[in-house]
Amino acid sequence: MFKKNDAPLLHSAYMSKIARITQPHPSPVEIGQVINELSKVRLPSQPVFPAYCTPPQTLPENVDKLIKSIQWVHHLPWVNSVMNLRLHPQLNLGIGLAKRHGLIDQQHSWRTDPIRGSNFIREFQDILLTHHFKELKEGWDDAHKLSDQELSDALKAVQKESNGFAFYEFISVMDSSHLHSPQLDQFIEDVKTGFINNLDSEQLLAVLLKKEPLPNRQMKLRFIILFKRDFLDSPAHLTDLSFFEKIKLSVEQTHGYQIFYDPSLLNGYMQSNLFHKKTQSFKEQIKHLRVYLTGTDALYRIGSVEPTFSVLYTKVKVQSLEGV
Repeated sequence: MFKKNDAPLLHSAYMSKIARITQPHPSPVEIGQVINELSKVRLPSQPVFPAYCTPPQTLPENVDKLIKSIQWVHHLPWVNSVMNLRLHPQLNLGIGLAKRHGLIDQQHSWRTDPIRGSNFIREFQDILLTHHFKELKEGWDDAHKLSDQELSDALKAVQKESNGFAFYEFISVMDSSHLHSPQLDQFIEDVKTGFINNLDSEQLLAVLLKKEPLPNRQMKLRFIILFKRDFLDSPAHLTDLSFFEKIKLSVEQTHGYQIFYDPSLLNGYMQSNLFHKKTQSFKEQIKHLRVYLTGTDALYRIGSVEPTFSVLYTKVKVQSLEGV
């Protein structure tokens, strides 16, 4: 589902969006790691435990611990429909089967029932080998790869045009049922056009969009503009937001969605909004940015398989960068 080395950043990206507005809870990254470990567990070859056989008294301690760690998963906001999320097929399958085998919300057991636990693991691992699951996983992964490539091409376009950039964020919050509606699509188009028409064409490098899940089945649209910044002593902040006031007035009157300037640095996930490709920290900064924008789609998306990240505009056309 994701590279093991990316897990800390993926967890941080999720928690930066959710931690301050919900009670503490395990993230999809943490449970995803557990489900992945369960997909690799090796049990004795006997598929079931007939009545005339003496079942094992307990599961191996490591297996019992893994199953116990998902016992209360249906109380988590990203599982119990408080958030409108679609999960990676393997994560969704593991949680669903654990519930069906009676391993979720166990009331009295201090150890996992060995028969239920063993049968759950075997069925889970068998389904992972089916053609149907393969198609689900490939559909999910292909959409993620396309989104990630779209970001790669945009970043190449930006770096072709400038030695560095600063990013600035503008947000709009709404019910996630508006996702993919013509009204919302037009709002996004008008915000993008507003940035293009009201900002210096020499300075505006790209306009990006990230759709972020929120509790109560809401979502946040995060418009991110990348501004040219060739030198380290170039201005670091937007000092004049008059251009945004024009955009805000226009789109709010037309569409009814509110939009705000957000100086939070991706909800506090990033330490800086300033990038310069000749600094030693540049590659690490880009990695952090990629995880936030497209990496989280490896595990969860809003409402459907469609990626939550898109490139709305680049100054240098992405198509011209093929082979760069």
